[in-house]
This record gives sequence, structure tokens and C-alpha cells, in this order.
Amino acid sequence: MLTRDELTNGVPFILRLPDGAGRFAHWVQTLRGDEARRWYEIYCASDWEALRTQAAQVFVKRVDEAEAQRARKRVRCVVIHCDAVTAEQLIPAPQAPMPRQPRWENEGGSLSVPASQGGSR
Repeated sequence: MLTRDELTNGVPFILRLPDGAGRFAHWVQTLRGDEARRWYEIYCASDWEALRTQAAQVFVKRVDEAEAQRARKRVRCVVIHCDAVTAEQLIPAPQAPMPRQPRWENEGGSLSVPASQGGSR
């Protein structure tokens, strides 16, 4: 159970997943409020499908194993370790539309969809 202070001030979550090369990939992210509560529920329920589809949008700071261990020793944290989902199975976050030309986003300019999402240049 997360404390009120942890929800307010943030609690580090460490995501540890196999990377397919026989090693592990690690992400460290401090989560607060409803987001911390949601990921704690995913952790407690072992909701690996939610992890697979939503983790890439939340866990963006990938670190090496030594840094993950340092974070783990510093303060109380939640470690999500799952062998059922690999790092390669995380569904990437959708990219936000990019302005067609620099600084147009604040001048009423048009937005384009990144080429990787089917847009044209």
C-alpha cells in the first residue's frame, strides 16, 4: 500500500523486464498521485497486458542495472519485475504531431503527422 506522503511526494517505480538478449532492461520513474496508484494496482494485480500496452508512455527513463540498484537502495520503491513481458513487447507511445515548419505551432500553423505514422512530408 502506498502512503499518502508517497502519493503526494512521489514514489520511485523500477520496471525490470527481460530484453531478449538474456539480460534485463530497467526503467526508473518517480510517479505521483493517481498515476502512482494506477501502477501500484497494475503491479499488485500482475496486469501484464496493461503493462505491455501502457508502460512505454510512463516509463521513459531507461537506466542501466547499476543505476536501478542505486535507486532501489536509496528509498522505498516499487519494483515491477515480469518475465511474461519483454522490453521489445512494450507498445511504443504514439508520437505527437510535429509542426510543418519551426515555431508555427504558436502562430496558427498547420500540424503534420510524423512520417512513421503514415503522414507525408
